[in-house]
Amino acid sequence: LRRSRSNSHYCGGSLISPTLILSAAHCRSSGLSLPNVVIGRADFTNLTEGESIPVVEEMLHPKYGNVVLEDGARGAAPNYDFMLLRLERPVSLPNVQYVQLHNANNDDDV
Repeated sequence: LRRSRSNSHYCGGSLISPTLILSAAHCRSSGLSLPNVVIGRADFTNLTEGESIPVVEEMLHPKYGNVVLEDGARGAAPNYDFMLLRLERPVSLPNVQYVQLHNANNDDDV
C-alpha cells in the first residue's frame, strides 16, 4: 500500500482476485484519502515499475476494533486484524498470480 499524498510505502497485502487485496486492518487509511495499491514492483525506488491502482473501498472485519476486552473496554482484537481492499479497476499486468485461499468445504486442498 502507498499513501496517495506522500507516495510512501506503509503496508503490504496479497492479491486474491483481479480487484481484491487482503491486508491487515491496522493498515487502514487514517486520512481523508484512500491509498493506492502497487502491483509488480520489486524495487520501491523504481516508480516506473509495476502498476498503481487506487483503492475505492476498505472493508474491515466487523469485529476488528469492536470487541469487548477482559476489562470490559472495547478495543481491537488481533484475531480479526484483516481487511479487504476493493480496487478501482482490475489488475492488468500479465503473469500476475493470485493467492489461493483455503476452501473449508474441500479438505483435499490442504
